[in-house]
Amino acid sequence: MMSVIRSLVLVILLALTNYVQEVQLKRVKGMTNLFRYASHFTDHMVLQHSTSPVIWGYVPDCDQVNIQFKDVTISGLLYPLPNTSECMWKVWLPSTEAGGPYTITADSQQYGVIVLTDIMFGNVWICGGQSNMAFTLNGVYNATDEIKKAAHYPDIRLFTVTRNISDKPLQEFVDYSQHWVIASPDTAKEFSAVCWFFGRDLHDKLKMPIGLISSNWGGTPIEAWSSAAALKYCPSDKSNPSKVSGPNSRSVLWNAMINPLINLTINGVIWYQGEANRGNPLQYNCTFPVMINDWRRAWVNGTAGIMNPDFPFGFVQLSTYGDDNTTSTGFPGIRW
Repeated sequence: MMSVIRSLVLVILLALTNYVQEVQLKRVKGMTNLFRYASHFTDHMVLQHSTSPVIWGYVPDCDQVNIQFKDVTISGLLYPLPNTSECMWKVWLPSTEAGGPYTITADSQQYGVIVLTDIMFGNVWICGGQSNMAFTLNGVYNATDEIKKAAHYPDIRLFTVTRNISDKPLQEFVDYSQHWVIASPDTAKEFSAVCWFFGRDLHDKLKMPIGLISSNWGGTPIEAWSSAAALKYCPSDKSNPSKVSGPNSRSVLWNAMINPLINLTINGVIWYQGEANRGNPLQYNCTFPVMINDWRRAWVNGTAGIMNPDFPFGFVQLSTYGDDNTTSTGFPGIRW
């Protein structure tokens, strides 16, 4: 009899687990008629310290949303979404020094309460580029030791953007491969190695929480990471025509993997890319600085002027590699 009861309990638990996973998936996919935060606001995230970071989400019927944070109640601003009964809600939180954890509660009179827990304030960085930025920690020298060290950095939080393309700028991610997680050997091993070491060194020096957002795709050119408006400033690159399909197409990665972040207050960006553009270094000398300026402009506008218009944008200058003519001349040609 006891074995039958255990089997029934197991079946019920599995059913509940599947139900929860299905609901979470629908929320991540941006399903309408849900009161929710935008998909990249989750437990354990880091918000930029000493600014007024914006948080946002969606609510059916444009119901009023209020945010409770540090014993303060803030009324959200509502922005109706076209062709729906939903509104986007936005709230600017009060400036907060580095530290935590905090709880953020969103309250809708009609649709209840949703809570974010273990929220830290610190430095938030985006790590972008192609394969060298995508290269994960479990592939580095002394990987076993480096992965073990991640257990000592619980105030570093990691977010990985799922690879996706879009012909139009997206408001939020349609999915994510890794929601905000606390750094640990299990969560860090598949994370960008360059991004991890950068964040770890920052944490060691600054002694504050660090939020790292990894958004990259191997083999992709800078045109894919640039907005359509930015690309108008440079002559067309015949080696990357507008009819190229997939992730190499113009603007598709900006639209799907960067644009959803431009309302998020960050400290800066680090960038490791250029190999895919080595065949036309002169073109890159136009597209890369234009892209940097355009990202800065987008973040300033997206955060309503909170972001510094000259926020840090660090990049790796490609080292010498092989004796292929394109590589030996192209890599030095895109250094500046």
